[in-house]
Amino acid sequence: MLGVIVCSKCSTVQGADLKSAHVTCPRCGARIEVKRAKVYFSTESPKELAEAVRQISEQMKYDIENPPEKPRKRIRVKKSKPKPEDEAAVRSALMKIQEKKETLTKADIGKALQIKDSIELDETISKMLLAGILCEVSPECYRLV
Repeated sequence: MLGVIVCSKCSTVQGADLKSAHVTCPRCGARIEVKRAKVYFSTESPKELAEAVRQISEQMKYDIENPPEKPRKRIRVKKSKPKPEDEAAVRSALMKIQEKKETLTKADIGKALQIKDSIELDETISKMLLAGILCEVSPECYRLV
């Protein structure tokens, strides 16, 4: 029985005899345990195996000349504390909206501060409440202090 497997180290798609215990990757030389490898396709025909390797390689968008890099770890950068000038800009942006309305909603604050992400908006509102810039007059309705 023949099958299509992928190297766990370099992601090379290759055909292998599923009865054998180990296969060596032709690209990186890694030793692959056939029984532990995921089999993407199996057949008895070498012609079908060759076509399956080609199709699976296309599906995985693997380029032999430029193998995929290992995924990089995301690094979170902490935002610096708002500067006093930023606080004045925030107050003036919110004042413009509060002149038209008595209270500010989350949507109003998000629009004024150009924040689209709801989690970031909630954090910003919480910080403004703690800093004494806003007060909550009713659930999700705010007023400048």
